[in-house]
Amino acid sequence: MRFFKTIAFVLTIGFVFSGALSAQDFQQAMDTNPVPVADDRTEKDGEWINYYEAVPDGEINDNALGVAEAVEWNAAIRWSPEDLAAYEGWAVTKIRVFMNDEPTSAVAKIWQGDISEPVEMISQAMMTAQEDWVEVELFDPYMIDTSQELWIGWEMGDPGDGLFPAAFTTTDAFTPMSDLLQLGDDPWGPAADFGFDVAWNIEAFVEPLEDPDPDFYSVTFNVDMTDVEGFDPDEHHVFISGSFLDWPEPGTEESIQMELVDPAKNEGQLIYTATEEAVEEGLIEYKYFSDAIDEGWDGGEWEGDPNREAMISDDTVLNDVWGDYEVSAEDIDMIDLNLSLYPNPATSHININVEGEITEVRIFDISGRMVLQQEEASTTLNLPDLHNGMYILQVTTNRGVESKRFQIVR
Repeated sequence: MRFFKTIAFVLTIGFVFSGALSAQDFQQAMDTNPVPVADDRTEKDGEWINYYEAVPDGEINDNALGVAEAVEWNAAIRWSPEDLAAYEGWAVTKIRVFMNDEPTSAVAKIWQGDISEPVEMISQAMMTAQEDWVEVELFDPYMIDTSQELWIGWEMGDPGDGLFPAAFTTTDAFTPMSDLLQLGDDPWGPAADFGFDVAWNIEAFVEPLEDPDPDFYSVTFNVDMTDVEGFDPDEHHVFISGSFLDWPEPGTEESIQMELVDPAKNEGQLIYTATEEAVEEGLIEYKYFSDAIDEGWDGGEWEGDPNREAMISDDTVLNDVWGDYEVSAEDIDMIDLNLSLYPNPATSHININVEGEITEVRIFDISGRMVLQQEEASTTLNLPDLHNGMYILQVTTNRGVESKRFQIVR
């Protein structure tokens, strides 16, 4: 049940920022219509996270803030990595905010990072309302990075003096997590620093994301043994082992013995082949072995790491040359490409910092589908026509191959 509450004063505090806007007055409403906090909300697939519900005898829209002149500003709540530990593998799917006076515009937002410079990850327009909740379902679930602070909030078009869009529950119990605000591009700060006791009426719906059933593809492995010193096709055998087989020891029943393709069909080359009909999509590792070198694990193309890698997103044929992986022998056991990507999240381009000369760059979406391939790539890669989301960048250099995740946020 709603009831009318009158506050007999207006609290105005000079709010000083370091940017272009230097003297904006935030004002607290003279009156609002508070709404009791529901204590019986149940959700089948996830939960709403917020701060206002933890306020004893608290009410939604207990009060509201506005700015003395028409301007856009942000209100947000945040959680620390420690708070988020229980939400590993969860995603934000919906955001709700209570609007007291109707703003001229509203945008739901998600940021990640600390208060010095949180990075905006999601920005999605919302409807506007007066004295009511507004809920927006995200176009794509946002997977929570539990290693960073998570911020949930909204950007409002404040109509100006006399109107107060941003509703809150009065408390100082959760500052500086429940009461973040920002004007324009100026630094974030807690409302408590300016005399306001705030737990914003903002919340996010989070739920565990189930991994979709993976797709499986046929993968054919071909390896050229023509120039392998001491190899005799009449005496020796070639095996393949890899992550898609759970790495059985070469030469055992669980490993794959490859077959020689008729040399007459390959201009005398010794090409060995094997096909695995059901390889799960995604990144696989594999390696060739031969008893011409030695038995079991000692018969590899080279000693130790690295393994060959391939991203499987369709029926695939892999054509390799024994021992040719663009890695020098002296570097095999100590290789570290130190791959880093920036900015991350990226918008229009991404910079690649890696040891060695780049010979190829490939980008895959999170389903394993290759969406971009560029040979002889530079250290700056343009990202045309790629939508917001998570991607895997795989870079091949003259020293090896390494992959790293990155995100696009436009």
